[in-house]
Amino acid sequence: MMMFFKALNIPLRVVLSGLFAVGCFLSPAIAFESSVEASPLEPVEIISLRQENSKTFDLGDGTRQITSMGAIHYKDNYADSREGWKDIDLIWEGNRITKAPYELTLEGKKLTIRNKKTSEVSTIELLDIEGVSVSESLDWDMFGEVAKIKDIALDTDLEIVAENGAVKFTRILKSDKAPSEAKFKVTGNWRVRASDEEGDLPVVSTLKDGVLTEGLGLAGRPVKYPVRIDPTWQVGGDEGSTDDITRNTVTTDFFSTTYAALYLGYSSPSYPSRGSAARFLNVAI
Repeated sequence: MMMFFKALNIPLRVVLSGLFAVGCFLSPAIAFESSVEASPLEPVEIISLRQENSKTFDLGDGTRQITSMGAIHYKDNYADSREGWKDIDLIWEGNRITKAPYELTLEGKKLTIRNKKTSEVSTIELLDIEGVSVSESLDWDMFGEVAKIKDIALDTDLEIVAENGAVKFTRILKSDKAPSEAKFKVTGNWRVRASDEEGDLPVVSTLKDGVLTEGLGLAGRPVKYPVRIDPTWQVGGDEGSTDDITRNTVTTDFFSTTYAALYLGYSSPSYPSRGSAARFLNVAI
């Protein structure tokens, strides 16, 4: 190489200066290429290690990571141990959601749910709002996991909210002018809750001859609208209490035995008590 430059009559110091400049130019590019090659690999899920509540990832450096966030997988047949766990997908397909621990079908004002774990079928059908009958055919708008009807009654919207382990048939009361009471024809296990942006609100509900009547109770504070009243069905609704803050207890003294609810963390030195273990359903951390 040097003989080539000598034949061209180019001074050595010019050749060395040129090589130095080229090296300075290439160094950042070489460094950039090295940094790209050294970037960490994307985690890859190990499908065979899926569980109902967790995913396992290979991080590519000999380590694994487990993430757990409540029920995130489902099976079509929970009795089949050979069936793999599949990702829950709550997007409406027409009037149905099927990629979940349940099958959900919406027909007009009636909702039908088949629990894939137990094969039990639960239904809820909106009959009337404050005594005014609801039309048999309702035009729902689907937005991802939510089906919605606006202004079904005065200052009132309806929503069907699908969750990984629960389904809610929700009335949204947008002001204090909205009618409070509604009636539903139901089968299966449904629990009524109400809330505003400040938290839970008291509800008044009765179940007679398969008709659920719900309404707002008297709150001990100002109500901040909108208010959501949610008749809610859970995948594990009949497997145990869905009230996660209490457990059963038996308290005794010399004269009597009392059955009551024991709040988690409760203790009293004045009398002996014992409580059952707490069972949590559909918990996400």
